[in-house]
Amino acid sequence: MKILKPILIGLAALIVLIILIGLFLPSAAHVERSTSIAAPPETVFGLVNNLRRFNEWSPWYEIDPSTEFNYSGPEQGVGARLQWASNSAELGSGAQEIVASEPLSRVRTRLEFEDESNAHAELRLTPETSATHVSWAFDVDFGFNLLGRYFGLFLDGILGPYYEKGLVNLKVVAEAEATEPAARTTVQVSEADVPAINIAYIEGTVALDPQAIAKALDDSYAQVDAFLKANRLEQNGARLAINRFYDESGWGFEAAIPFTASEKARAQAAAATGTVKVGQTYAGRVLRGVHIGPYSSLPDTYRRVEDQMVQKHLEPNGRSWEQYVTDPGSTPEEKLETHVFIPIRPGS
Repeated sequence: MKILKPILIGLAALIVLIILIGLFLPSAAHVERSTSIAAPPETVFGLVNNLRRFNEWSPWYEIDPSTEFNYSGPEQGVGARLQWASNSAELGSGAQEIVASEPLSRVRTRLEFEDESNAHAELRLTPETSATHVSWAFDVDFGFNLLGRYFGLFLDGILGPYYEKGLVNLKVVAEAEATEPAARTTVQVSEADVPAINIAYIEGTVALDPQAIAKALDDSYAQVDAFLKANRLEQNGARLAINRFYDESGWGFEAAIPFTASEKARAQAAAATGTVKVGQTYAGRVLRGVHIGPYSSLPDTYRRVEDQMVQKHLEPNGRSWEQYVTDPGSTPEEKLETHVFIPIRPGS
């Protein structure tokens, strides 16, 4: 008992000492890294102001490929939000949301980790001669969380290497994008009413890689075309790609070819078994974007159509799709015509 008493007193004194030291430690921590990117501010800002492009340069994306990502709010700018959930202890779960966005100069996000939202990250862009200087900073306020204050002493060494890797990734993506030839694209957006049409289609899923997408569509259309010929159905319109989903796991699509046939022939085709199915497209009000230019700039057309929806207070009413009006095999890239359709709710 005599031995135990000094030990307890010593432990109590150590705890008091730890608390006293903690009270005098900084209540906030700051981490910052910077680099110079050989790309204009417009290119860099387009990457950092759009959370749906964050994983193109994120230093954490490769840690757990099975991480679940969810997006909400506008696609870019204030209010854009990204949530993640991972089984990896290194990533855990959390969210980030853009809370300030100054064109071509600053993007600030609020970070939430396990229901705490006292951390912010900020990317600042400064024009240089033929380049952009980018600073990426992280700030966290621990308040009276003494354990957090001790953790803050090591934060730069823990988080700094991730920020350095992220800036290297951002540099690679931005410089590659800046050296690509400018896409010559024109877009016209309008409202229209479209009728339902008969289609034969096949479902598919493909990685978000342009070459993989092109091959997946070519293979799918070949199967649908063979189905039409086998069932003596006549193609009646340009090929379609209906969007099932589009996220970090890939692109889910329906590769469809319109056809014309009698009700009897359509019924027989619908009764056929196999991977190719028969159905009809959406009928009703849509917002349509007519895209003239390369397929690589189609995401910009989707954004233009979605911006019109926001401005006109229109509500989506089903899955979007695109129709390839011209043949890529015989049409120059800059003259390719693609129609983008987003169904809208009547009266919205």
